[in-house]
Amino acid sequence: MKNKLMRSVTAMVVAVTVLISSQGVVTSFADGGDHSDMSESSSVQMNEVGNNGTDQSTKDDAAQCNCGATDGEAHKEGCPLYVKPDGGNTNDGDTEDDAAQCTCGAEEGGPHKEDCPLYVKPDGGNTDNGNTNDGDTDNGAGEDTNIKSVVDAINALPAAETITEETDLVSLKDQVNAARVAYDALSDDQKAAFDAATLEKLTALEAKISELESGNQETESSEAVQNVIEKIDAAVEQIDYTTETITATDGTTVTKTHITMLKNLDPANNAELKALIDKEAAHEQDENQPALTDEEAAKLSDARKAFEDAKAKYLSEGFSNAQLAARQAYDALAEADKTQVTNYSLLEAMEENIAYIMQAVNTLPEGEPVAMIGTEPYTSLDDAVEKAEEGSTITLLKDCELTKGFNKTLTFTGHHKITIPKQLTSNGEGWMCFGLGDPSRVLTFDGVEVEWLSDGSAPWLMLSLSGTLNITNGANLTFKFDSKTTKTRNAIYMNEGAVLNVTNASTFQILGVGTEGTAGQGIQLDKTGESTINITDGSTFLIDGTNRGYVNSPVINVEDSTFTVQNCTSNASNGGNFTAINSKVTYQNNKGHGLSAGDVILKNTDFLSNNNGLYGVYVNGEFLVDKDSTMTVTNNSYDGDCAGVNLTATVNDGRVEAGAVVTITGNKCSGFSSRGVCTFEEGSKLTITNNINDKGSASYGGGIYNTKSTAHLTLPSDAVIYNNHAVTGGDDIYNTGEITFNGVGSDWILDDTNLPITGWYFDGNNNGATTNRWSKSNYYELFNLFDENGKVTLTGTYALKAAHAYAYDPETPVNPTDWEHSKSKTATNLDANYQSQVTLSLPAAQEQLVSDVVFVLDKSTSATVEDQMIGMLNSLNDQVTETGAKVKVGVVIFNKVANRVLELTELNSDNMSQIEDAIRQEISSGTNTHAGLLAGKAMLDADTSVDANRKYMIFVSDGITYMYNAEPTVTAWSFFSDGPDIYATWAGPDNWNSKYGNNNAPENWVSWLDDIGQKVVAQGTTYEYPYDGTPTNTTPKDKEQQSNYANSIDKALYLTHQIYQEAQNAGYHCYAMNASSNADHPWATSFMNYLAGGKTVSFDDIQNDIYYLLDAGSQVVDVIGEGIDNVGNEYDFKFINNIDNLNLTVGGTVLNKKQIDENTYGFGNVRDGIYDFVLTYYPEGMGTRSMEVAGELFRWDINVPVSNFAPVQLTYTVQLTNPQTADGTYGQYDADGSEEYAGLYTNKMAILYPVDSNGVEGEQEAFQKPTVSYSISNGKPVDPPVDPEDPTPRPGGGGDEDDDTPTIINETPVPTTTIDDEDVPLTDLPEDTVTIDDEEVPLKDIPNTGDMIPVPAMVAAVISIGGIALLMKKHK
Repeated sequence: MKNKLMRSVTAMVVAVTVLISSQGVVTSFADGGDHSDMSESSSVQMNEVGNNGTDQSTKDDAAQCNCGATDGEAHKEGCPLYVKPDGGNTNDGDTEDDAAQCTCGAEEGGPHKEDCPLYVKPDGGNTDNGNTNDGDTDNGAGEDTNIKSVVDAINALPAAETITEETDLVSLKDQVNAARVAYDALSDDQKAAFDAATLEKLTALEAKISELESGNQETESSEAVQNVIEKIDAAVEQIDYTTETITATDGTTVTKTHITMLKNLDPANNAELKALIDKEAAHEQDENQPALTDEEAAKLSDARKAFEDAKAKYLSEGFSNAQLAARQAYDALAEADKTQVTNYSLLEAMEENIAYIMQAVNTLPEGEPVAMIGTEPYTSLDDAVEKAEEGSTITLLKDCELTKGFNKTLTFTGHHKITIPKQLTSNGEGWMCFGLGDPSRVLTFDGVEVEWLSDGSAPWLMLSLSGTLNITNGANLTFKFDSKTTKTRNAIYMNEGAVLNVTNASTFQILGVGTEGTAGQGIQLDKTGESTINITDGSTFLIDGTNRGYVNSPVINVEDSTFTVQNCTSNASNGGNFTAINSKVTYQNNKGHGLSAGDVILKNTDFLSNNNGLYGVYVNGEFLVDKDSTMTVTNNSYDGDCAGVNLTATVNDGRVEAGAVVTITGNKCSGFSSRGVCTFEEGSKLTITNNINDKGSASYGGGIYNTKSTAHLTLPSDAVIYNNHAVTGGDDIYNTGEITFNGVGSDWILDDTNLPITGWYFDGNNNGATTNRWSKSNYYELFNLFDENGKVTLTGTYALKAAHAYAYDPETPVNPTDWEHSKSKTATNLDANYQSQVTLSLPAAQEQLVSDVVFVLDKSTSATVEDQMIGMLNSLNDQVTETGAKVKVGVVIFNKVANRVLELTELNSDNMSQIEDAIRQEISSGTNTHAGLLAGKAMLDADTSVDANRKYMIFVSDGITYMYNAEPTVTAWSFFSDGPDIYATWAGPDNWNSKYGNNNAPENWVSWLDDIGQKVVAQGTTYEYPYDGTPTNTTPKDKEQQSNYANSIDKALYLTHQIYQEAQNAGYHCYAMNASSNADHPWATSFMNYLAGGKTVSFDDIQNDIYYLLDAGSQVVDVIGEGIDNVGNEYDFKFINNIDNLNLTVGGTVLNKKQIDENTYGFGNVRDGIYDFVLTYYPEGMGTRSMEVAGELFRWDINVPVSNFAPVQLTYTVQLTNPQTADGTYGQYDADGSEEYAGLYTNKMAILYPVDSNGVEGEQEAFQKPTVSYSISNGKPVDPPVDPEDPTPRPGGGGDEDDDTPTIINETPVPTTTIDDEDVPLTDLPEDTVTIDDEEVPLKDIPNTGDMIPVPAMVAAVISIGGIALLMKKHK
């Protein structure tokens, strides 16, 4: 777009003209060329110089002979080509001395040159140099049959205005196309002679047909199009133009407007006038040459005046503004609308005249003026600035430099570039002080480009602004500095009252590099809040890469523009009031705050704050996001305890209007934090997801942190708030003020479990009372205080999470091969009453109660650690003795080799001294952790009688190792020893420092092991040799290549990690413990910590892991079976809800039982009001969505630890409710689910939610699913088959197993269980426990565990909320 182009050339042309006129000579502005072109609103061209408003109706058609004169003969007087005897040609009325003269020196009768006034074109026409013919409009159409036939064809067509949607377009289109083809077939000369109005009629018809066919008929121009047409007409009115009325042969008239073209008025482009100019110049240089006659002088003067008068109109302020307004309005139109601007050719013609002036300026010779003030030219911008008076306008004539500062009101205009290559100074300061002493001063860059650089001579700042700085009309002002090389800190220092205006499609930029660690900013205010920045009218504001963007609270107004602050190495902003209207605002990739302000007002604005290190948005005053705005705040606060959006207590009327869209996601602290008042109106769209608050000593409210009595937050009913996380409490909402919100959405999915979210749950606090955090496995307490409209207003302390209750993950393997926790489920086959007794066992019922424990000990293990090991084994011995179980212990001590000092030996009192002696055995020389672990794993591998999950390997070492393999092996790795030319290859703990230059651990062990692994594979055994041997091949003796090879320590650590992982993958419990502290080799200590997974493990922890399978808080959810059997029939089992059908044993001892309410049963002792074990039956399943509830199920809560050596078994009864009556066998019996038969499952699923002895929740695990069967003969059930491995007859009968005759069962007694009166060895129980008559249960010797909710309250709560989350929908 051409922006106020005339302003950029006005003074240029004036100066050039004055300069030339002072010499009395008018020099040529451009090549003469063809000067007959005149612009118009159609294709018709003007061929007569005209004045403003005159009617000069002409055509640019070559004159034709009509007298029949042959070539070389004189034309008759009435012929357009008639030449009077004096050589003159007929003209438009003048009869005297203005006859055209030959200027080319052609011989009489010979052809004239093309620029000669008497030049005749080959077709016989005369050149048109401003003289018209005799008015004859016959352009050959009447005589040229080809032209006439096309004209007749077009005239026969209807006018475009008469065409409607009812017109037969197919037929009409054929006729129009035929006319177009005929016209296109004409020669160029014929087309030049063609009637313009007739051709326009054809063009109009084509446009009309196209319009109707496209379905986009416009009955009238749009308001915007009409506005452009009027602006173009307004500009035309201020310059010279002519009008012409053209009548087509069919009588249609068209009025044309022609812009008078400056190149045609320029005397230098007229051969006759050019001859007078040359004559005048020759006389001035040599008085002996003839002077102009008075008539010649007057003629040249008149021509010059006409040209200057016409040009002066282009140089006027009124035309400049009008033309610029027309161009901007046109450029703003949509492409489709631009085609409707019928007078656009006039705008192009005006701009052609402007370009003609520019061409004249740009041909100034080298060394001529680069700028001018008024009519005064200057050869340097510094000179112009120095001599300019207050308020002057400096017009740039070409790109130039400015090296001197100033302090006076100036305007720079002209479409050229100013480069400021060095520090500008003024007023005795080391920088330019503008407005100092007179803040009313205004510095304006109008349509120019300015690149302002700093040389570091005064690094404090580049421009001190006390007045007003305007960047307008497409201007571009860019400050650039490199703080690293020049130490520059500030681009602009705005003093009180200073104003920065960027308007009318202009650009303002501050670009900083090397600012990391250098205090400074793009813009700094001297006095808080007392300076203003305005960005308007399609302009662009950018601060990029400075240390701080802008500071000390400027008032910022952005309207219809783009505003960006990015890549700052500290805060992007600091205070001030920020208003954006109809704009795009971005704060991104700044290491400090994004937008930090008092007021933040967004109207019809798209706002983005992304990836800023501290606050994304910080508001301390008015806060408004209007209905047409979007606010997106993402990925902020990665470097501080801040928030995505933060409203302080002084925000007393924050508002997000209906229709606004606010998205707050991925922030590394609270997403939305508020201590003020904020209302999200109903109809606003609020999304707060995936924010994680892990900052500070207490991290609450990952999604919303609404705190203090001043906080009042109202959310829309459809606010999306979930999948946020907080370390301390309140993953999604933490409130201590007042908050109003609604229930969860119907399509929310929890990221913890990938299951539907069903409600709000307490997550750490319930109205000031501490609760557990929500857990997917063992804790949930529904928050359900919503009113009948689904809304709640809370005051007080609440920590909440959008989640669900119990959840079964369908991807959990039904039959896991490597169990983390031993468990089993068995079922008896159906009896005659179609009942089965089902038993859940922890650990598995069939498992041998034997465990292996192997110690792999470093020779350097301290006596203290040895004492701790022996203490653990003594305690463990006491525990297993009470249960009658067995633990075997093995010991490996490694030095340079692994010494199996004790093979697996049963742990008992008789063997304790032997085990102790093995642990305390002293061995020295070398350290080979790899060999030790190889031996320890081999010892466990060899005992195939013990399940993998009952095997434990305890690795105790200081981590220092430099050998590997069972037979000690090292790598001949070359390194500098005592001097630059002395190499060594011996292996030892100092190899680490020799290679890495220090003894520090790698920053990332995973990456380090991956790198070393690749080197180990690449080297193979090339450089290896026995530890006590001599190397035969070494790595290159080149210090530069040392790091390219793995040395002995590298490979030893790599192989140690590898074998440790193999033991873990085999299902063994592995523990890595530091044998002693090692300050000299921190890499070794770090490696042991890495093996331990970053956890500090004690021997008490290991003892608990060995002895206890599960801790209090573990649970089992069992869904009763239903589905389709093996022959396609539906089946449905029912849980027998009767205490007589429930039994629970620990270590084979039956616990007492109590029915708490209709569906809840307690077993064992009562501790703090809670039974040791609780079974809760849910006939209709659990869940908050009725359409998604699971089928019939029960939940088994385990409230005491479960020992690996005293299995806990729960037995219950299910009954098939819909047995088949037709003869046949249904289902296949599989007592423990190991055969994985399909159909007649006693349960759909049973899931263990484990908590280990350290209180850590494990992943959910599925029990196997037993199947049962039954047979029908003669309509009656047949005695179930006898299990060959357990021939005990089932309840209801049993016949001789050699008798193949089915036994029909009519009646079966219900079995009863009798507990013998005997003492069962148990651990001591706390004194406040409730004992079981005549017996004790072997439970963990610990204080009462957990803050458990009383059973009645828990059951009531569960029932009130409809239970827990989706397991599986029951199909009937």
